[in-house]
Amino acid sequence: MLSQKYVDAYIDQYRDDKIVLNEERILLIKWIEEKIYPRDDMWFNDEMIDDCISFIEKWFFKLEPFQKFLIAFVFLFYKGKKKVVFNKHFWTLARGAGKNGLASALSAYFISPRHNVKGYNVGIVATSEDQATTSVEEVFNVVDDNKPLQKFFKHNVSKITSRLNRNWFKYYTSNAKTKDGARLGCIFFDEIHEYTTNDIIEVFTSGFGKRPYSRRFFIGTTGFVRDGVYDDLLRRSMDILTGKIDDLSFFPFVCKLDGIKEVDDPTLWEKANPMFHQPMSEYAEILFDEVESDYKDLPYGGDKIKFIVKRMNYSDIDSQNDVANKKDILRANKVLPDLKGWKAIASLDFASNKDFVAAGLLFRDNDKYYWKTHSWVCQTFLDNYQLEAPIEEWSKPDFEKKRGPLLTIVDDVDINIQLIVDYYVSMRQVYDFDTIIIDNYRKDIVQKALEDVGFTVIVVYKSKAIAAGIGIRIQSLFSRQLLSWGVNPLMNWYTNNVWVDRDQYENLVFKKKERVRRKIDGFMAFMLAVWKSDELLESGPKTFDYDDTWIF
Repeated sequence: MLSQKYVDAYIDQYRDDKIVLNEERILLIKWIEEKIYPRDDMWFNDEMIDDCISFIEKWFFKLEPFQKFLIAFVFLFYKGKKKVVFNKHFWTLARGAGKNGLASALSAYFISPRHNVKGYNVGIVATSEDQATTSVEEVFNVVDDNKPLQKFFKHNVSKITSRLNRNWFKYYTSNAKTKDGARLGCIFFDEIHEYTTNDIIEVFTSGFGKRPYSRRFFIGTTGFVRDGVYDDLLRRSMDILTGKIDDLSFFPFVCKLDGIKEVDDPTLWEKANPMFHQPMSEYAEILFDEVESDYKDLPYGGDKIKFIVKRMNYSDIDSQNDVANKKDILRANKVLPDLKGWKAIASLDFASNKDFVAAGLLFRDNDKYYWKTHSWVCQTFLDNYQLEAPIEEWSKPDFEKKRGPLLTIVDDVDINIQLIVDYYVSMRQVYDFDTIIIDNYRKDIVQKALEDVGFTVIVVYKSKAIAAGIGIRIQSLFSRQLLSWGVNPLMNWYTNNVWVDRDQYENLVFKKKERVRRKIDGFMAFMLAVWKSDELLESGPKTFDYDDTWIF
């Protein structure tokens, strides 16, 4: 039976109610006791664990119990083999929980002669240079501030090298093309929540594993990228912890709230940030005060979503506060019927002509709703902001799916109203409509331009009031599968970006999940059209000779 003092101490703290753990860490303890401790082919290198902890606490910072717990599993080996048990570690904690500091200190230890593994180079990868350089700069500062360490390390701001064994620690950005994985013994993938695909991971690990005791660390706090690498790691963690799969190569340490309501209970914040256990260190007290201050700002314009995601490491807001769940949104991607000649209500979201503009037509057949839409986006906006959405792909037609371009990329300083006018004029030749609903942004220009070509324009001044009136109806359209908008990943994206909140009167309010990069223009145009959709009840399907479902 295996045993390790730092692991046992952490488990005992939980059993004695001295620390508060989330569901995933409770499962982790059970998994350790059932799957790891009974093994007789493994061993904890206690000497190396103690040496690593001593090194970090002497030169870097005092370690918390959870950090010692993590270090113990870094040095769990198979007996008689130059092989670690866990060659992949996934650490996800709230912002400020010290994951980067621990990565920096571990990296310095790995390349040091105290680790005593030749050729054990360490790399850290992040999506931005600022983030990638953080850990190397931390080690640089420690060496620079301590002359005794300068006898053992040659240091500059981009690379730290051990003078005795020539092992090195350096950073990489995600656009690196090198395959230095063949030369690395250990690699940290930082800010893992920003990785949309495994491409960069594969670049660095294609030749990985040639060194003994090779390790990969995936560290980060949850973010706004869904169905990316982070979600895959989280799913793998839960599959392991719940016994769905048997995998003793992957160590999952997941710290998060168990539910959205726990945000309002500061005594439970420790679930997301293990630094907040009692008694708190001086660092933890300062951090807790900062988080508490941010929390108190929320009713007065603070960014609630960002607080929940980053400070509480909680991302399930995407399911609990969505307009619809992902399955129901995807079910709206049904092929549209032949709508040529049908009566329609047109709508336009022109909240800003410098990023996205969305226009559309809503059709109705009794309780069934059909939505056709097109969007425009400024190239200058795309140049300044990196979106996770495949914008260029959506700007091209897909003839196999009978899908026209979902949006037009406008190479100009803004989106000219004439583009929208031309769109509606062309749609009027195919569909029966003369009313266009618009929001009140730039209404003077938009309204006149549309009325000049014969449209009746209805201006909405209080879109929140509309959401309050029809919000539940829109949610019902998804849940009852009464909505179709063709094969339209752009509308899927718009809708997934909507945060459903409630105002002081408990009415539904539609907001963005993120202010800049997660657009909801197409959804807001759809909402405006649904508001007037009862006027379409007398309309019905017409019969024509061709299918125009891909015409936009």
